[in-house]
Amino acid sequence: MEGVQVILNKEFLKAEVQKLIRSEMVWWHMDDLRAKTGKSQNWLKDNILYQPRFRKELETFTHFPEAQGDKWCFIADKMEQFLKLHFRDIFVQEERKVRRLG
Repeated sequence: MEGVQVILNKEFLKAEVQKLIRSEMVWWHMDDLRAKTGKSQNWLKDNILYQPRFRKELETFTHFPEAQGDKWCFIADKMEQFLKLHFRDIFVQEERKVRRLG
């Protein structure tokens, strides 16, 4: 039996390593949250981060920017759990907005 040669694309490999690193991160920043959800920063702020109904829970694992240049920071596993737990709640609210506008 002859050996098998595998050719990997450098960019593909780099992207896969980045995904693995992100999955093991302790903290996420806004770019990480955007990457995980596929949503824009404005959408995340409007539909999740600045929603009064989520604020108290988010404060337990979120650093809200307090000054110019300060950045968002989230405890990664807590935010991931929050997103899974509130998935329907987040998107049902968005669907209601779209129906009212349409």
